[in-house]
Amino acid sequence: MSATQVTLPTLVGPLTHSTVSIWLNTCADTFEAATLLDPNAASTLTARARITLAGLKMAEDSAATWWNENQEDLKLLSDWDEFATRVHDRFVPASWRLDALDVFYAISQGSSDFRIFVNTLQSARNSLAGAGAGYAINDSIMKHHILFRAHHRLRLRVR
Repeated sequence: MSATQVTLPTLVGPLTHSTVSIWLNTCADTFEAATLLDPNAASTLTARARITLAGLKMAEDSAATWWNENQEDLKLLSDWDEFATRVHDRFVPASWRLDALDVFYAISQGSSDFRIFVNTLQSARNSLAGAGAGYAINDSIMKHHILFRAHHRLRLRVR
């Protein structure tokens, strides 16, 4: 498998910790799979080739602009991990953990369907999974949040 046969996902918005991390990890996994399937691909998938292929898949407006303005310097980086760090630092705000917590705790059922409420809450919980132990939402917190942020009629049925 040559570098021209590697198909990377496209980075599209909104650019959040989750979308950027998933994109970077999928790119890294794709490169790893390519070298596992064809050991000769390791020689063609140099850091420059990996970075260039990834840069071409940065379709979100601000990411595409950043790539266009910085591609020459980025292509000179020594390895993929250094590029991944630059992308993460550029597009994921330092406050992403607190922002994700804010999103989680702001979710309430309101007039929406209970399943939609729980799915939205689970998605917010998942976004905190990589934030570290101090930010993880354990099962007890999740259950309490569901109970106290669900529609008031549901809370009355549980009591």
